[in-house]
Amino acid sequence: HFVFGYGSLINPVSVSKTLPNPPLSVRPCSVRGLARAWNYNCNDTYTAVGVDPVDHPGAQTNGVLLHLPDPSDLPLLDVREKCYKRKQIQLSHINGVQLPSNACVWVYVNPPTEMSHMPTRNVPIPQTYIDCILTGCLKISKAFAEEFVRSTDGWEGHWVDDR
Repeated sequence: HFVFGYGSLINPVSVSKTLPNPPLSVRPCSVRGLARAWNYNCNDTYTAVGVDPVDHPGAQTNGVLLHLPDPSDLPLLDVREKCYKRKQIQLSHINGVQLPSNACVWVYVNPPTEMSHMPTRNVPIPQTYIDCILTGCLKISKAFAEEFVRSTDGWEGHWVDDR
């Protein structure tokens, strides 16, 4: 099993807090048909990034493919990402890596909802969350981090320096 990480799962330290063993591989890639934004309300405490499946051409999100060492690790990520919905990604939508034709790739997407969330004073984007993601991105490359910023919507939402 593989999981596409597009937020805090880009950061290996963050991943290590959930998985007992490190992924077999962590490979930068992008996925067509996903749009990332600061639009996920985490228990009315902070705003996180989320992705939504979209049909418009050019929609693409960068991230990493985590190759899980054991299929039993997937439920651990399900608990961590419990408010998102796990969905399978079509292999043809993944760019930048070659995978076996029988690979199973998952992503955690925003759950269906009637209202879109925007960061607010009460549910802001925390700087420590941005730091976590960008630290992981910079471990890959400056260009990867720049692409994360460029391809993520919602930066105009309320932000808080919680360091």
